[in-house]
Amino acid sequence: MTKIAYIHGLPRHPPQDEWEERRAQIPTQPFIDYSKLTRGELKVFLLQEQLQMLSAFYPENVQYKSYLQDVEAALDKGLAGIRIYNRAGIDVILAQAKQLTMPAITPQFLSSRVGNIPPYIECVPPAIQMDEGYGPFWVDTGVSQEEYNNCLYRGSLINVINKHWETSSPHLIYNFLEKPGSEPAIIQAKRLNHRLAMEYFSRLTGLSGDNLTLWARNGIIRSQIQVGGLPWQPEEALANFRLSAKAGEKIGFDPVTITALVQLFVAILGAVGATIALIQALRRQEQISLESTLRGIGSPPFGAEKTDYDNFFKEDTSAEKIKWLFPIVGIGLAAFLFTNKN
Repeated sequence: MTKIAYIHGLPRHPPQDEWEERRAQIPTQPFIDYSKLTRGELKVFLLQEQLQMLSAFYPENVQYKSYLQDVEAALDKGLAGIRIYNRAGIDVILAQAKQLTMPAITPQFLSSRVGNIPPYIECVPPAIQMDEGYGPFWVDTGVSQEEYNNCLYRGSLINVINKHWETSSPHLIYNFLEKPGSEPAIIQAKRLNHRLAMEYFSRLTGLSGDNLTLWARNGIIRSQIQVGGLPWQPEEALANFRLSAKAGEKIGFDPVTITALVQLFVAILGAVGATIALIQALRRQEQISLESTLRGIGSPPFGAEKTDYDNFFKEDTSAEKIKWLFPIVGIGLAAFLFTNKN
């Protein structure tokens, strides 16, 4: 089940001549060693990253700053020690995260036969050398060499995900499409593939679907900023793409939104190379499995393309028929959207 919390109040987009200056204020992507975090802690760290980007790009929005302060305070105190008095806004997310005390990586990706200090990854070898004062000897742990190698590999994926996941995320933007039934068949097919790809990487890394999705959301926001666009949430980006296709050239957006749409597809195209790098960083057996299951991943047609709506809208696209859609353009669907898949 997908729940989306909308926190309204996203400011109107800033003047285009300010974008470069605002982009320069965006903090660099943090490295997150999720092997040392609970599922709730990872969720809050990722939320902190998103709010840091948004508050830096929209410094005039005091709500972002307030939310960021709340999140940082929760991380400083530790989720277990915070008290939550409200059941609205950011507190809803913090309350949920506080309850997610299981490891960020699912148990089967830990050394479950020993499992003494979760949520840390501790790869136990097949045999351990010991010395009780009578000379060294070896003790069989019951862990196979294959299990040990897999554990080491999953630990190495922490670096892979930190390096490649955000930059490749725009390649899977249709994962965030909310109502696929009203879209062209090609978009419905791509959305299915994007969701399958998300599920594949969730199983491969041991990360929960909700955290991996949130991390991808951050990547889509960051990628748009980096190429000179606006920090649209993926839902907003897709809504604007659909609206632009429906309106065609008869009814134009304001110049700022047009620029942001162009840069959105620059980010999506740039994610193709990042996806190839992500796949190449995997073991050969995972590469073969991924590419055979999701044919074309890492190529432009697998992702969103400007031609996806070609010849789909046949009806009249006059201003009267679509003007009701325009309030979402430029002002956003929400201050931020936080997706949880339970």
